[in-house]
Amino acid sequence: MDQASQQSACSGLSSDQTSESARSPRITIHFSVAPMETVEWRVRVASELQVNGARIWLTRASSEYDYWLQPGDSLRLKRGERIWLSVDGDMSADVSLTSRYAWFRPSMSRWFGLLASLR
Repeated sequence: MDQASQQSACSGLSSDQTSESARSPRITIHFSVAPMETVEWRVRVASELQVNGARIWLTRASSEYDYWLQPGDSLRLKRGERIWLSVDGDMSADVSLTSRYAWFRPSMSRWFGLLASLR
């Protein structure tokens, strides 16, 4: 892990959040990453990743840099990007992903189709 390029992550949210996104409901998922384990996934919804417990090594498929996240650090993840996480050490890390709650609304054409079928 020490031979990879390193990039430090900024903690906290940016101050340019809109009032709409600040008011929207959020959902948070918590999970642990054990030592000697690598977790990989594609981000489905833009999220903020926060680290607690131990230092995390994060790799983004779209970046030439690796990120070393200390406990308390956070990093914004874009929808669609692929990431890999692993713990840098012998202690488990607790990770949380927070994103805006996605409201699922049927499209207008589906509503019109439903109304037409009721006649």
